[in-house]
Parts: sequence; structure tokens; C-alpha cells
Amino acid sequence: MIYTKTRSLRKKFYDNLLDKHRYMLVPQFGMYGAAFAFLIAKLVIVVIVIALSKHYDNIGYSVLDMLKVIIPSWFFMSMGLVLSYSFFMYKFSWVNLFYKIFVLLIYLVYLYFKNRDLISRLKRLDDVKKIKNFLKWKREVI
Repeated sequence: MIYTKTRSLRKKFYDNLLDKHRYMLVPQFGMYGAAFAFLIAKLVIVVIVIALSKHYDNIGYSVLDMLKVIIPSWFFMSMGLVLSYSFFMYKFSWVNLFYKIFVLLIYLVYLYFKNRDLISRLKRLDDVKKIKNFLKWKREVI
């Protein structure tokens, strides 16, 4: 019963929210406005589902942790697309291509520094596996 009630409320809210954003964004921005309205509606739905589920059971998701992952990704995506949608909408430009490659490299460096502890742990785990395989090979040879 709770699931059905929550599901129907969520569906009504989602449809209402998507329609309002669609009517505001689509006439002005076209298909990009529709995509952006869909993203806004999905984000709001995820926040609502997480907030409602905390009343019954903690599912282990944190909205703040999710936003810490999503917001930098959106920032780098928007930085990579700003020249494409402002100056080079209908033509190819090497400057735009190199700019996008530069933003991608900065994003990869950001990801490396953000996850360097995990990367070092995985490297150590890989080193342990190599040592075990080497010792196993030595035993077979001897």
C-alpha cells in the first residue's frame, strides 16, 4: 500500500514538474530545454525518493554525496561545451577541439587527485597479486 501510494504520488509530481519545466524551457531552447527539464525533474525525483525512504529505512544514499559527484561532472561538461554553443555552433574549429581536449585533461587530473587513495590501494592489491603469482610460479619451477 505504501509503495503504491508513494509511486502514484511520485508519478503525479514527476509529470507535473516535467510539464512545467517543459513549457518554460522547450519553446526557448528546443531539444536542449527538454533534456534539461528532464534532468531537473529526475534530480528532484531522486531527492524525494531518498527523503521518503529515510523515514522507513536508510538505503545508504546521501544526497550530498551524490551532489559531490554530479556537480563537478556538470561543471566540466558545461565548461567543455561553452565554446561549442556560444561561438562554434555551426562550424568546426581547431581551437574548440583543443579546448575540449584541454578541459578533458583537466577533468582527468581532477579525478586522479580526488581518487588517488583508491588508486594507490588498487595498485597495492595488484602488486600483491603479482607477488602471489610469482611465488606460485617459483614453487612450480622448483
